[in-house]
Amino acid sequence: MASDSVSVYGTDGLPRPQWWHHTGMRRLAALAPGWRLYDEVHRHTQYNSELCADLQRRRLRTVLDVAADADPAHCDEVDPLDELSRRPVMTKQRLLTDLDRLRTNLVDPVDVLRVSTSGRTGEPVVIDHEEQLLVENLADQLRMFAAYGLAPDVRVLRVTCDPRQDLISFVPEPHHSVGVQLSMNVAKLDPANAAFVGRLCQEFAPEVLLGPPMEQLVTAWKIQSGMMANLGITMIWTYGDSLDALTRHVLAEVHHASVRDLYSLEEFGPVAWECPEAAGTYHINEERVLVERDGDGALVMTNLINRAMSIIRYRPEDQAQLIEEPCRCGRTLRRLTAIEGRQRGLIIDRLGNPMSVEPLRLRIQALGLPGWHVSQDNPGSIEVTMVASDEHHLETGTLSHDIRQALNQNTATVRIVSHDNLIETQGPTPQFHLFATQQYYAARLQSQLSR
Repeated sequence: MASDSVSVYGTDGLPRPQWWHHTGMRRLAALAPGWRLYDEVHRHTQYNSELCADLQRRRLRTVLDVAADADPAHCDEVDPLDELSRRPVMTKQRLLTDLDRLRTNLVDPVDVLRVSTSGRTGEPVVIDHEEQLLVENLADQLRMFAAYGLAPDVRVLRVTCDPRQDLISFVPEPHHSVGVQLSMNVAKLDPANAAFVGRLCQEFAPEVLLGPPMEQLVTAWKIQSGMMANLGITMIWTYGDSLDALTRHVLAEVHHASVRDLYSLEEFGPVAWECPEAAGTYHINEERVLVERDGDGALVMTNLINRAMSIIRYRPEDQAQLIEEPCRCGRTLRRLTAIEGRQRGLIIDRLGNPMSVEPLRLRIQALGLPGWHVSQDNPGSIEVTMVASDEHHLETGTLSHDIRQALNQNTATVRIVSHDNLIETQGPTPQFHLFATQQYYAARLQSQLSR
């Protein structure tokens, strides 16, 4: 084998090929164990609270035992739930501070799966997972598909507004392992390519429209404006951001389809999924995550399936209510309702086209700054406020030009301020303040639908 075709080595010293971490290959490896896990475990635990509680306790015992700060003197007879209750709540700041110490070193570094949080509620964090994440994701998705009456080979049209993505592609979505998927960048849909996209969608005949709420709203807006034909889908599936009531209503109105939502966090994967018979309530995937509530109603979560990193009693700053009673659908999994979590906006360019904030976030994050903030109040005009220390030599003019060109803006203002000034004017966490929010798009769509 040529030396340039090898990039990583395992602990056994033998070379592994460059595609070892190819996401699609790793998902393929997880298919068989994922199917088995669904058939032998998740299909049954959703209706059997004792079976689910027993699995949860056994997994919690393992999590507590392998935690970096575990007490070696603990007694195996101690109820792991009691032991868990004595541990402090982990804030986002503590997660950032203790990140290296939370890594257990039990998973071969070349096998670790890494994901980055969005940074919507603070500085982005890189989370280590093990391969069990992919296995559990598939088992949980199969359970959702069965609940929603979908077959594993369902045709899914995934929508995005990420400027890095092509207009049309068959690249699989990292969070979903089954289904036949076509990906469409609705931000790049225009009159010149609308006929081509329309024919492709008609031939593909999607059954499910998949995407975050903002991307779903942009798609609905394109349909209402006449640029896209109605897709004839049977279900809208949202994930990533909290879905507000008006957004849910206008999406159902435009598509004449049911709306189902998935509550997911990068630190845990899919946490809960909306019940098909009790809209607005979400069955917790209790086999993989233990959910509590803090005194102020904030959720506190423990990852039960991750040997690579100990995330125990973590507070992601999302709010929700817990429903302990069994659902009328017959499932005994506890439920969440009234979820209040993170919501993104979109950046609007000078021509009125929406785009994801992700490329800009990655660009700024790569600078290694102690703080930053992005705001947009009008299309085509963006302001970036940054905190730079002595070791950062930022050419604000060059940076402003690059951002203006990359995001197709009329103006891009870059300001350097002190950390105290950033906190005083923008709040304690770096974040995006954008006018193009769920409420903005949903209200415009509602106005059109009411005419």
